[in-house]
Formats: sequence, C-alpha cells, structure tokens
Amino acid sequence: KFAPYGGVSVSALASGRFWTAFTYMFVHGSLLHVGGNLLMIYFAGKRVLALLGTRHFLNIYFLSGLVGAAAELLIQGYARPDMPTEIIGASACGFGLFFALAVLFPHEEITALIYFIFPVKMRLWTMAMGLVAVSAGLGLFSLLYMKGSESANWANFAHLGGALTGWYYLRLIGYGGTPMTYERMRRERAVSPFGPRPEMVRARH
Repeated sequence: KFAPYGGVSVSALASGRFWTAFTYMFVHGSLLHVGGNLLMIYFAGKRVLALLGTRHFLNIYFLSGLVGAAAELLIQGYARPDMPTEIIGASACGFGLFFALAVLFPHEEITALIYFIFPVKMRLWTMAMGLVAVSAGLGLFSLLYMKGSESANWANFAHLGGALTGWYYLRLIGYGGTPMTYERMRRERAVSPFGPRPEMVRARH
C-alpha cells in the first residue's frame, strides 16, 4: 500500500509531516486511479498550460490540490471523527484544471463517453457542472448513509474544493467575469436593492 508514504491526513499533519499536503497529489492506489487522473490532467492541463503559461498552470494545480485536501479533511474529519481520513491522488488538481478550462471556454462542445461507451455532446461548462453535481451527491450520500464504511472514503469534497479553486483562480485573473466579494456585493446592493443587473448575471458562469 502506497498511502502511508505520501498520503495526507490529520494525523500526518499533526505529527509534523506537512510535506504530505503536497506529496499526496502524486500518490495513487492503483493503475486505474492514476490513469483516470492523468487523462483529466492531460486533457485540461495541456490547454491551460498553452493558454495561460507555466506559472498559472502550476498555481492552479497546487492550489487546487491544497484546497481540495483541506476541504476533504475538514468535512470528513468533522462528520466522521472516529475514522481516519487519508487522501491520495491528483483528482482535486484535475478538477481545478478542468474548471479553469471550462471558464476559458464555457460554450465549447466536447464529446463525453458515458460509461466509456455512449458518446454524448455537451458544453464544457455543462460537463463541469455535471461533475460538481455528481461529486456533491456522492459526498452527501457517503456522509448520510455510508458512515463507518471504507467505501465512503472517496475524496468527493476534495473534488469540489479543487473545482472551486480552479473556477475562482480564473476569475481572479480576469476571466469569466469579476470575482464576487463582500465589498462588491455591498456596492451592488447599494446601487440597486433588487440585486445585480441582468447583464452582470449573464456575465457570471
């Protein structure tokens, strides 16, 4: 088993092994695990790298991994304090890169293979939202109905943390509209008590 030599967990961080917050992104449990993550990283990452450059690519990759790990450890640690939560894999990084690409090209159509068999054409942003919905649903299901089960230890909240990071990072550097902040929210409400203008809503993805 590879996880003890690179997986991140609350106990690993508490014992001073802070490097596991980075090494977990490069440790996988099986060939299928690493293969699936590499496909997503290759598909989204090569285009993000070509369009935004190495610095932004690395920022998105590592920030998504760090935020994803934090989200998973916080939520699972709170919901299941009696069970150790150890995370391995680059899924959060892949989700971050994919969402960055979806912000860049929200209307671009791609062909997705449902169950790796049935081809379905959909927009990048639609597929991104579908991935979020699936991860959120599986995460909630595991918390509510699979407590105490090892199969509940899927890093669905790490996926969500990575996705949110990729989306927000792109907005911070000027894509997909201006990032929403509390200060901007107060300004918009001061201008109009009925919320943001329609064009602002359309500008956000």
